[in-house]
Amino acid sequence: GFAIDRASVFSGCQRLAGVTASEFRALDAHHGTDGQVAYFDATRIDCDPRRLRTLGGTFKVRGYTLATLDVIDDAWATDGTTLFVQGRPVWDRTARYLSEEAEAALRQLDVARLTVLDPWWATDSQLVLELRAGHVVEVAHAPSFEVLGDGYARDISHVWSRDDHLAADPASFRVLADGYAHDGAKVWFRGQLIADARELRVLGGGWARDATGILCGATRVAADPETFVVVGSATAAEGSWDPDRLELDDPVWLGERVAVGRDLDRLWWGAYSGSTPATAVAIGHGYTVDATRVWHAGTPVDADGTTFVAVGGGYARDAFRAYFHERVTR
Repeated sequence: GFAIDRASVFSGCQRLAGVTASEFRALDAHHGTDGQVAYFDATRIDCDPRRLRTLGGTFKVRGYTLATLDVIDDAWATDGTTLFVQGRPVWDRTARYLSEEAEAALRQLDVARLTVLDPWWATDSQLVLELRAGHVVEVAHAPSFEVLGDGYARDISHVWSRDDHLAADPASFRVLADGYAHDGAKVWFRGQLIADARELRVLGGGWARDATGILCGATRVAADPETFVVVGSATAAEGSWDPDRLELDDPVWLGERVAVGRDLDRLWWGAYSGSTPATAVAIGHGYTVDATRVWHAGTPVDADGTTFVAVGGGYARDAFRAYFHERVTR
């Protein structure tokens, strides 16, 4: 985001050159302009700033190492002539790796007719652009291409989940809810194939049930299928749980971003986060307590349960120490 004082505009700690602070306005979380110059974060965009409009859309960028990738939102914009990703022309090979073929395909996009369909896909009616990867999908048939929700899309011959191609039947493929989809023979969760899934029923909050048992995303958990229910958001206190308000975009510190589930014996915080006894009480921000013990998202916390309170944002305290998640703050 941007910050402004009387004379300057900042992106993070960096002052933006050539900007009139009194005229500057942010277009989204990353783009801003004063009508004379435009920026993506601290990168100046070589564009017509008066015509610049943002398109939203995600983009997958390199992380701290070559092996890691980060996905950012609001990465795309256009001035009607050039399509920009992270403030640079989408075909710019100096900003990211592109083959000559990929660059040529991107240069063929009709930018004036480009429509962003959802955070992952865009089309100019002749070509399909996968936004997160920043590439034209050569095999996609644009006239029959349609987005289906939850990152899924298809054309007459193919099915995709975000930037992954699925071995699915496009004619029978259906999106169920909450990232789950099927084609009558196979089931996927956010593009990940679920082995041996039959008679799937979506429960909400990242959970489902099939003929075998309970699924958290694509992972089977040892919850009792006969008594398991989804009860509420992992950030809410138990008294505020509402199964119709699951808030799946919980903060990253909750890890799996799924709602809380309950069976006869335990509260479930995800496939890998673990569980807590059903007698424990959720006090908000991922914390649960019983008479003497404390957990954060299913992980035990070495704290005094009798005086423990959640402060917010992952922080908590008891009568002796302060905590962030399951760790003691120093």
